[in-house]
Amino acid sequence: MGETNYLNLLPPDIAQDYVLLTFVVRGKVIREITLKELLGSPSKLQRTPSHLMWGRGIYGIDEMGFVSVDTVAGYFIFDAHTAKCVFPPNNQIDPPRAR
Repeated sequence: MGETNYLNLLPPDIAQDYVLLTFVVRGKVIREITLKELLGSPSKLQRTPSHLMWGRGIYGIDEMGFVSVDTVAGYFIFDAHTAKCVFPPNNQIDPPRAR
């Protein structure tokens, strides 16, 4: 049987201001992104028998410095150097005017 990854599960009483993503550059936290910022609404969380699932995973930093995050609300790409959400172009985290 394969290894199970529970990093995408949250307790059912999780607060909207819970930090899901933390971006660190040279040892300094440059940005934290909360559950509400990433998903917009806790109603988007998917229920499991005992937890809430926020997404399918964070896929690390690629060779260009981008972080891919696959959530129940959609797929996002962040620039790891600036912590700005660059995909999709029209997103609630960093609308084009905020970049």
